[in-house]
Amino acid sequence: MLRKVRGVSLDEVNQAGETLGSKMVKARNSLRAAVVQVSSVFFDRPLRMKREYPDLYVVLSEYYRQDTAERQHLQQQSASELK
Repeated sequence: MLRKVRGVSLDEVNQAGETLGSKMVKARNSLRAAVVQVSSVFFDRPLRMKREYPDLYVVLSEYYRQDTAERQHLQQQSASELK
């Protein structure tokens, strides 16, 4: 048996590290998925996002340096004028 430090063996430390590591990987993957999903809404439904989540919309507008809601609004306005 390996030496214990304060009642914890090296095997227990390694196992805890592996568990923590896998949880961190899962959390990172979940975060990536959430960022992809939120970014998709920002580009696909910007008017709704700006209305329902204005603070998040501002953050993404600054990050991507785009005002997708304004662009969509102008596109809709142009389309209605063509009718």
